[in-house]
Amino acid sequence: MEIAFYPEGIILLTAIFIILFFVAILRKTKKFLSPETRILNVISILLIIIEGLPLLIYPFVLIANLMSLAGLGASDQPFMANLLMVLFLIATSTYPLTYIFSAFFVFKRESRYKLLVALCPVLHILLAYFLFQLGD
Repeated sequence: MEIAFYPEGIILLTAIFIILFFVAILRKTKKFLSPETRILNVISILLIIIEGLPLLIYPFVLIANLMSLAGLGASDQPFMANLLMVLFLIATSTYPLTYIFSAFFVFKRESRYKLLVALCPVLHILLAYFLFQLGD
């Protein structure tokens, strides 16, 4: 018996889960907040949800990073290329830490800096992207 793999179904189930999660969060934020604060909270929560999507492929990224790190000593590249590669590996490997830190402060803390904290994972991804571009 062959088991079929349908990526569309997985994407659909993930989208439904995200929508249900977002609705639950919206119900939680119906406190006595000003409309501006509610909008900032909703934007922060949306950002955190969208920034969590790269975590779906993180196990594969971590395996690739470990393989790249294992082959680092065997390369005859210049020091600067190796340094940029190691910095890229560190940046991509530590993304979950940045995401967990940001999600904790967005969901658990009442602060007016929620939007700035919610942007930290985006900045982390941009840093990894620029390191990758510099290494090419």
